[in-house]
Amino acid sequence: LGLQRLVDALTGRPGLVDAARFPAAARPARLFNVSLALEALARHGVRLEAAAPGPGATPRPGVHPAAPMLVDGDRAPTLDLLWRAFLRLDLPRRVRGQALQTEIDRLAAGRGDGTGGGGQGGDHAARLAGVVLPPAVEADAGPAAGLLRLVLCWAAAATGCVQGAAGNIAATYGDGRLLCLLVREYLGEAVLPRSEIYEVPPALLASTGAEDPQQQAWALSCREDAAARQYRAGVQSNFDRVALAMEALGGSGALLSGEDVVEHGADDRSVLLALCGMCSRLLEASREERGAMTIQRLWRRRAAAPRQGPGAARAHLHAWIAAASRVQAAYRRHVFLSGLEAARRDRAARLEAATRLQALWRGRAARLALHATRAAAVTLQALWHGRQARRQVLEEKLLPRLLAGVAVRRAELAEARTARRQELAAAAMQTAWRASHGRRAFLKARRAAPVLQAHVRGWLERARLARRRSAAILIQAAARGWAVRRHEQTKARAAQIIQAHWRQHRLQARDAENYRRLREAAVLLQRRWRAVKAARLAAAHAAATRIQRMWRGSVGRRAFLAWRGAAEMLQRHWRGHHARRRLATEKGAALAVQAAWRGWRARRERARLHAAALAVQRVWRGHAARRQLRLDAAAIFVQRHARGFLARRAHHRRRGAAVTIQRAFRAHLEAARAASVAAMKAQMEALARAMQDYSRRAAAARRLQAGWRGCLERRHLAAVAAQEAAERARRAAREAAARATIAPWASVFLARIRFLKLRRAVVLAQRAWRSEYARRCAASIVIQAQARAWLGVRALRRRRAAALRLQAAWRGGRVRQTHPQKRRLAEARGRLRVATEAAHLLTPSQRTTLASRTATALSSLAAVPFPEVACGAWETLARCTAASNACAQTCYDAALPIVMAVLRSGTKAGSNVQPEAIRHAVMCLAHMGRNRSCLDAMLATDEVLLLLAALLQRNRDKEELFLALVSTIRAFLPTPAHALNASRRPAFVATVEGVGRMLALKAQNHMATLNKLERAKGSDVSARQATKALVTANRQLLALNRVLSLLGLPAAGAGPQSANHPQDPMHGPPAGSPGVLQRLGKNTIVRGVLQALNH
Repeated sequence: LGLQRLVDALTGRPGLVDAARFPAAARPARLFNVSLALEALARHGVRLEAAAPGPGATPRPGVHPAAPMLVDGDRAPTLDLLWRAFLRLDLPRRVRGQALQTEIDRLAAGRGDGTGGGGQGGDHAARLAGVVLPPAVEADAGPAAGLLRLVLCWAAAATGCVQGAAGNIAATYGDGRLLCLLVREYLGEAVLPRSEIYEVPPALLASTGAEDPQQQAWALSCREDAAARQYRAGVQSNFDRVALAMEALGGSGALLSGEDVVEHGADDRSVLLALCGMCSRLLEASREERGAMTIQRLWRRRAAAPRQGPGAARAHLHAWIAAASRVQAAYRRHVFLSGLEAARRDRAARLEAATRLQALWRGRAARLALHATRAAAVTLQALWHGRQARRQVLEEKLLPRLLAGVAVRRAELAEARTARRQELAAAAMQTAWRASHGRRAFLKARRAAPVLQAHVRGWLERARLARRRSAAILIQAAARGWAVRRHEQTKARAAQIIQAHWRQHRLQARDAENYRRLREAAVLLQRRWRAVKAARLAAAHAAATRIQRMWRGSVGRRAFLAWRGAAEMLQRHWRGHHARRRLATEKGAALAVQAAWRGWRARRERARLHAAALAVQRVWRGHAARRQLRLDAAAIFVQRHARGFLARRAHHRRRGAAVTIQRAFRAHLEAARAASVAAMKAQMEALARAMQDYSRRAAAARRLQAGWRGCLERRHLAAVAAQEAAERARRAAREAAARATIAPWASVFLARIRFLKLRRAVVLAQRAWRSEYARRCAASIVIQAQARAWLGVRALRRRRAAALRLQAAWRGGRVRQTHPQKRRLAEARGRLRVATEAAHLLTPSQRTTLASRTATALSSLAAVPFPEVACGAWETLARCTAASNACAQTCYDAALPIVMAVLRSGTKAGSNVQPEAIRHAVMCLAHMGRNRSCLDAMLATDEVLLLLAALLQRNRDKEELFLALVSTIRAFLPTPAHALNASRRPAFVATVEGVGRMLALKAQNHMATLNKLERAKGSDVSARQATKALVTANRQLLALNRVLSLLGLPAAGAGPQSANHPQDPMHGPPAGSPGVLQRLGKNTIVRGVLQALNH
């Protein structure tokens, strides 16, 4: 993830982290994230070569070849990748070659005291030309080698120490002295004094006995004497001072620390990284200071320059005017380009808006077409169903009678078509007449004068409005008449059909009246007797149940301990006696058998022990190898955390030391700043006094100069005034001659211009009127079409609704008359009517509300010692919580512990909890979960989900309870966030997956049984049981797979069909899926059960 954020920052194109896998705790997720980062770097030209794979290694699809090296923490490829990313993406942004070359030239000129190519400046330039990169760095850098060489030249020019030859960069900057000199060069003596920079004594380096500077530094870092400790402290002090200065400038922190240099030694790449970072920050800080110094130098030069003679003010004014003109031109160009860019953006935005509008319009058109197609399909289906029913009735009973009706209907349809044609012809004639009249009116208006157009337009509008109103009235009258006639015709035909069916029904009812009367009398007697007997039995059963429940509870609680003690004692004595008798019998039998077979058994035992020893050795070796692998993994894990802890502790220590040094350094800076402010204040006071003296002298000089310039200007103005008077006289003579020549043609020219303007106005007015007239005609046509369409749709909907009501009434009556249990349904409807009337007659105080029922059920549960047996109270709570959220909240506040206790009792072995009580308790829990606050509170712990999963596992053979539990779990996962939270609970996920595997295996076994029954004739009872069990397992498996899909887990019983797993229920489609069930059906028993279950 850190590498992806680094790639986003370097490329300037965020979004890579959004595609990452988080949390990246597993190795596949880390490989995926690192592969994404490497592919993004490769698209920007940064490529990392992977190591050659081993002989048995196979590349993984979707994983970059170099990703495993970075994930495993390989230091060399990681540093190589970072170095290449810096050269390709970060270095061109940090270092600008032209600005850096200018700075190097400035430093070289300063070193040579402005002498150019001679003296020390020439020697320094020659020495800078000898700065080269190490061969390894230059080979890796590629196109960026020029920028790195410029950075080394800048560092050498700023410090005056040119020692960065090939292979000597790390040794040159390894003690941090030259880095401190760079900071001192740009930030001044006040920030980093020369006395505080540590310089390694030459005698200390010579005492190591090595010639290579890098070997000398290694030798000093390994020694433990006082001089070596002083060397390490001085080097670390230099690097800490550089880091503080960079942090004060706002940099990204220290890229090279003294602790790393002392412990591991300096590296060419790390030194170049540090120099590039310092270059970008120091040049940016010094640019502002140099600009201020340049302005001050120019101001002092201007103040010290002598005053110029007459005419200097005018030249200065012209210079300012020219500068203002250039600034205005630049500003106008900027405004023009900004406007052009804004116009481009506006055009792009309009194009995008037009595209979106077009997409919305096309989608709306497609939806309208779909709705029209669907409505047409529904209409066609209704027409087809009606046609089938009518055809059946016509073919069986009413064909002779309906032939005459068909003829009448055809005549009516012909008459309706004739009327429709007449209406269309009238509309066409009206349209033609209106068009003709409009053209005549338009020509008349065009010939009329512009003064009369307003009156004609008003009259035409009033006449057109009257005609439209009359035409609309005629159209509405015709449409309403047609709709009423069609409605009356439909009602007449429906009445005829209903009467015919009613007569047929009465004939059939009259034929079966005698038999039905006898059967109804017998059924009535039986029903009355059964009702009386059932009422007596129910009352007796209820009384007995209450007495038994109370008696069994009291007796059971009193006798439970005595029963258990007696049972344990009897079991103990019986088991002891039985064990002793069985032991004696087995001992005698063993002695008899051992006498004959002892030798053979000894040889067999030896062979078995030998094989067992081989198996134990094989298992032990595998166990030892796996344990060693786990120990290695644990060691790696401990080492990683230990290294992280040590690194964090060192970082905290360094940070504390840095804070202490910063505090002291800031105090020192404040003191130095106070002293400099005092000195600056004294200098400013002296400068103010000098400026006052200078102002007095300058004011006197300006007064003298103003008097002299005024005299000169007055002389010049007198001469200019004389010239202007002569020029005005000449111009007046020319204008008088021109007026005398132009005067005869002026009136004609003005009249012609006025005529042309009036003619253009008339043409524009006529064009506007024509467009307005065409728009109004088009609008009237559209309005008429929409009105006709709306009237037609409304009439069609009314006719369809009336036909549906008639069909529904007729079908309902026919079903009620022909239903085999019509009397029982009629009695049920009568009881509902009586109960409804009785409920309406009750007073508000006598009516039972959901709140009162909920309170009564909760009181019953609290009063019963064993709530799991109170099925009636649980059923009442389930219904009340399903109907009201307030009841669900009340149940959550008062009965949640009872619900959880009942669910826990249902998970115990040997529990006497009834399944109905568990089902109603689960429904109550699901209804409580509708409230989001209650749901979040229940999901705060794992208990609710674990109880539901345990109940799933225990009740997988009870279909209704199992499906209720699955529905409750789905209700507890309403959003993806809840599903993600549940998927992170391993115990719950493992239990649900285990239930899925067991159901898949169960379905596979039932499928095998059915396949066996298909091949050979078996028991009909077995076929029915196996088919019902298979369908039940399929329903449970489908419901559970929906929960697994919400959790982001693979479906149970799903996967690619493999030849290696022919009997594995976890491969291939579920055994009870519809595709598999369709292949069954050879056995008539199975086919009949499947058809019954489907219906």
